[in-house]
Amino acid sequence: MINLASMRLSFAVLLAAAGALWPVTAFANTYKLECAGPAGERFYLQTETRNGGAWGTSFMADKRALTVQQQNWQIRYQTKWYDKIKVPGYLKRHSLNEAHCHQLGVIDGTPVVNKSYLKPNRTWFDSATLPEAFSLHMPEKNAPALYGQIVALHAEASEDHGFLVPRGARLVYEIALTSVADKSRGKVVGVVQSTSGDNGKSWTPLAVTTAAQIYELGKTTRAQGFAARWALNGVPVADNPCKQECR
Repeated sequence: MINLASMRLSFAVLLAAAGALWPVTAFANTYKLECAGPAGERFYLQTETRNGGAWGTSFMADKRALTVQQQNWQIRYQTKWYDKIKVPGYLKRHSLNEAHCHQLGVIDGTPVVNKSYLKPNRTWFDSATLPEAFSLHMPEKNAPALYGQIVALHAEASEDHGFLVPRGARLVYEIALTSVADKSRGKVVGVVQSTSGDNGKSWTPLAVTTAAQIYELGKTTRAQGFAARWALNGVPVADNPCKQECR
């Protein structure tokens, strides 16, 4: 007659051994969003949330062992030929049901993303060729004179994000400066600007100016006419999270 206690012990040992060799499990969820340009141009966003964990010596997974790997939004732009071109870089993910679509846009028919634009040959400008200073990282330390001019405008650099676009024979690069003053808080009051006359081989020094060529002063970065909006099937969503701010 088989001893019940022995059976239970043997079963527990088998489970423990299996658990020690059990592979890491991973469950991935894909999320998609869409941003629309001013004329219905489409930017498609996709990200993945991957839950992964390893089985331990117990039959149930230890929840404390689970990890979450969060990825930013990968971007594809739909051309007028209805094919999708991968966009360099990414859009930082803040939540799974919203994206900062205003960091994408279409200026005078040219699709633009952070520090790049789509050229007529259907390739993106290589942002890696831009001067390192264009990221405006820690300006109070790395560019104190420029920082002083920004402070004098009662402003701050917006989201370490800049747009680059062709303007005739030149390229223009601008970082929006948004007001920190109570009455105009969040509105663009100037830009940090640089231009190139040789297709990006050389650039003028960054300078603070109110003679913006890309941004419209007096509006928030979300409310710019070229900025993309959160959309469904190419149509901006009425209850866009930026609705109140964009008025």
